[in-house]
Amino acid sequence: MIHELVNKYERDQSFEPHTDYFAASDRVVSAVDYLNTVAVGGDTTFIHNDNSVSPVEGRVFLCPSNYLSRPAGIPPASGTKYSAAFWARG
Repeated sequence: MIHELVNKYERDQSFEPHTDYFAASDRVVSAVDYLNTVAVGGDTTFIHNDNSVSPVEGRVFLCPSNYLSRPAGIPPASGTKYSAAFWARG
């Protein structure tokens, strides 16, 4: 089963490093679909492997929902960022 959530981030709003899995969860894969392009800032970074994904409309990334990915949302500096998050449950 797949669940989704639409996110809106204004300038200077961020999302702290986190996992999408928790004790009562059966999430195994997380995905983010960027709904608009942000010119400056708004990247999603992964603290354990020093990678990031820039928010470009239509770009989608997948990552494990467990502690191995720990994504964080950097604040958009040039406008609002919209994204849709999805989780596949196992």
